[in-house]
Amino acid sequence: MFIFNRIQPISKSIATLITLLILIQPLTAQTTKSDWEKSKDDWGKKKESTDFKQICDIAEDDARADEGNAIGYGAGGFLCGIFGWLVAELSSPRTPSARLIGKDLNYSTAYTTCYEKKAKSIRRTSACTGWVIGSTVSIILIYAGK
Repeated sequence: MFIFNRIQPISKSIATLITLLILIQPLTAQTTKSDWEKSKDDWGKKKESTDFKQICDIAEDDARADEGNAIGYGAGGFLCGIFGWLVAELSSPRTPSARLIGKDLNYSTAYTTCYEKKAKSIRRTSACTGWVIGSTVSIILIYAGK
């Protein structure tokens, strides 16, 4: 029994450290600039920058309106932890085709790219938020139980 009393605080510390590392990993992945964002910045310096920026702003606004708070992905992150985040990461948002009717190819490409990028970002952020809240609640319950 004496050995188990000494190991228990250590195992709690190790479990807490592992949980924190798992929580920090997707948050750091979101703060780094992706290749798409870098190429978008380069494209923004070209002559068509205002057109692309306007199209991208419209697409991002539409994605925010369509996705809302992505409560389902937040609940998945809360209940399933990393698996909820993984579902959000692997999901593929689709641009509503009705918004692209009668538009030229450049508009459609820019709109679709920006819309899907923003919708995925909203889903990922919601799942990460749920994951953090769920992990925090779990840690509190673990420590409150002892």
